[in-house]
Parts: sequence; structure tokens; C-alpha cells
Amino acid sequence: MEHIIHYRIFYWVPNTLTGERIAIGLCLFDKELRRLDAHWLKQRDLSRLQKIFVHTSKDDSKNVLNLLQGNNDSWKSKAFDPSFWNYIERYWNGILQISDSKKVYYDGSQSGFKFKSENLKHNFLPLASDKKLDERKRARGIKKKFVELAKSKNITDKVSIGESIPESGRYHLLKPLYLDFGAFNGNMIGSVGLNFGLNPDSLINNIQMYLAGFQRIRKVERDGNFSFVIHIQQESFQPDSIETEKLFKDFKIHCDDFGISVIDIKNLDNFVDEIASNPDLRPLHEVVA
Repeated sequence: MEHIIHYRIFYWVPNTLTGERIAIGLCLFDKELRRLDAHWLKQRDLSRLQKIFVHTSKDDSKNVLNLLQGNNDSWKSKAFDPSFWNYIERYWNGILQISDSKKVYYDGSQSGFKFKSENLKHNFLPLASDKKLDERKRARGIKKKFVELAKSKNITDKVSIGESIPESGRYHLLKPLYLDFGAFNGNMIGSVGLNFGLNPDSLINNIQMYLAGFQRIRKVERDGNFSFVIHIQQESFQPDSIETEKLFKDFKIHCDDFGISVIDIKNLDNFVDEIASNPDLRPLHEVVA
């Protein structure tokens, strides 16, 4: 028998004039079985966001931080009452927005509820994940290939390899954006390896993070040449199932929509050769603060 999980997403609005908002919390519950779960960004992440959005009122940020210190158990008598959510949102006077109630179905088991809870957290609150990605380990093979190709083209001192764009810099990124290869030639050039051997959830999360980051940089710079190097453990990628084929097609459509190149790892030599032909290449650290 299917059961329903209702959930609401909490958004922090750092600038009410521009309307930009950031998902900071998620509350989900099964009214019939009285199950409840909640996920929040960690205190240090919210403090970091406040530093990025320097126009935010410190008092407003402090109030949001205090809200997240609440004990989850205190929600159980109120989570099923729509008027409670309306009251909370009015109380915070636009600094906090709460989504309308949404729903997903599950099998009614405790494990099924927990699985859906983690899935929703992964989809709506990627910054709340406890899993830490070791960028250096993940990128080691691709980075090595870029190093070898840069040496062969005599552009080692003109490009950046293994560079992270900081979240606290001019682009106001939510997370640092690691690039396996980067350069500047009037516009930013950035490329990152994407391992299609990862599990689908992790892969989709990485794709979404980079697409959002690339778009944010383009908004500030008004342009940019970005690309993904597709591989499976540093080998050429070929879909091995209907699911991976569909995922790759959807990924390609999104990249086309965003104007982002998709490069097979076997064609990396041609890509670097084309970059090397550009005049006045500069490494990113000279132009990115």
C-alpha cells in the first residue's frame, strides 16, 4: 500500500530587492504514520553564505540561524498544520520563504521513508550532504592528462591546471568550483572531467553544481567557454544500459541549452591544441580574485 510524504522547502532570501533565494532547509512528514524528518544547512555553511551575500542584514541572518537550532521533536505537533507554516513565513517577514506543500509516494516502511528523505535532501539541499568529495583524488587522472598535453604544447605557464574558483570571490558561488583546466583569453576558459561511472545521484549532483556555477560566472563575465571532459575512470565513455544512455542524452541536451561543450576524453588532445592556438593566454589566478 502506498503512503504519502508531504514536504516543504525553506528558502533564505538574502536580498529581498533582487528576489534571489537559497534553499536552506527541508521538512517532510507522513501525517498518517506520524513520521517526521528535517534537514538543514550546517551553521558554518549559513555563516559562509552570509559572508558571500554581504548586503544581508546580520540580524536577519542571526534569526535564520537561530531557527535552525530548533529540536526536530518540537515540530511533530505542528508539521501537519498549514496555518503553522503561514505563520512562520509571516513572522520572518519575507526573509524566509516556505514552499507550498509537495508530496511523494513511498511503501510505508521506516526504511522507505528514510530513503525518500535522503533522496529529497540530495535533490533540494546538496550543500547539506555529509559526504565530502575529494576533488584531488577525483581529478587526478584527468589533471595528469592536461599536464602532459600542456607540456607538449608549451603552454604550461599560460594556463591553470587543478584550479579552484573560490566561493567568496567576485562570482558569489555557493561552493568552490574546481577546474581541471583553465585559462583566460578575453573570456574565461574552463574544463572539468566528469566521470560517468559515478552512481546517478552523485553524477546528477555534480552536473547541476557545475551548470549553476558556469552560468553564475557567465552572468558576471558576460561570457565564458566551458566544457566537460566525459570519461569512465579516464577511459572513453560508452553507455552500457538504457538508463545511462537516457541520462547521457538528457545531459547533452542540457549542455546544448547552456552552450557548454562535451568532450570525449579521447579527443582531449584536439581540445588542448585548439586552446593553445589562442593568443595571449593567461592563467586564471592572474584574473580571478
